[in-house]
Amino acid sequence: MSIQDKISDVVDSAKAFVEKAGEQPPFAPDAVQILKDDHRRVEALFKEILSEKSSSLAKQRKNIEAVLAELTLHAKIEESLVYPAVYKKTKRDTDERLEVLEAFEEHGSMKALMSKIKNAESRDETLKAKVQVLSEITEHHVKEEESEFFPEAKKLLGEKKLRELGAEILKIKKRSAARATPARKKRAAS
Repeated sequence: MSIQDKISDVVDSAKAFVEKAGEQPPFAPDAVQILKDDHRRVEALFKEILSEKSSSLAKQRKNIEAVLAELTLHAKIEESLVYPAVYKKTKRDTDERLEVLEAFEEHGSMKALMSKIKNAESRDETLKAKVQVLSEITEHHVKEEESEFFPEAKKLLGEKKLRELGAEILKIKKRSAARATPARKKRAAS
């Protein structure tokens, strides 16, 4: 089973959970837990990519594309839902506001490097180095989010809002998986 299929299975599980429970289940997982689960998947993908020594270029590229897709969706979710919700609850010139702004900036750096990786040729000798640097930047970002930003978000937003955001995240993931499925089938057929 490929990494992309594993990711699809996780999204399908979340989709089934939402469908079974209704559109806004009161017991939906909170946004922070979903984002932490994303972090674990990305860490596993990076570990697999960076440990590949004799893998084919095609397999390496497929795994790199999987981590880029996961990071892109994760960033979209944080930037469109979570960061704005926390930002609205902070005051100007506070540590909490600075944490949100720093998270946006870190995403900008990550996206720039992701673009370089996406556009790099498979035989580019700097490709693995770029992926290593992206892994390190991501690791730093995750550490700050989980130790500083997420605890602050929990305090500022409260359980109800985090569960509402969690339900929204599951909807976004469901739509993303639905769009990705036809493309995956098309690639498999060719």
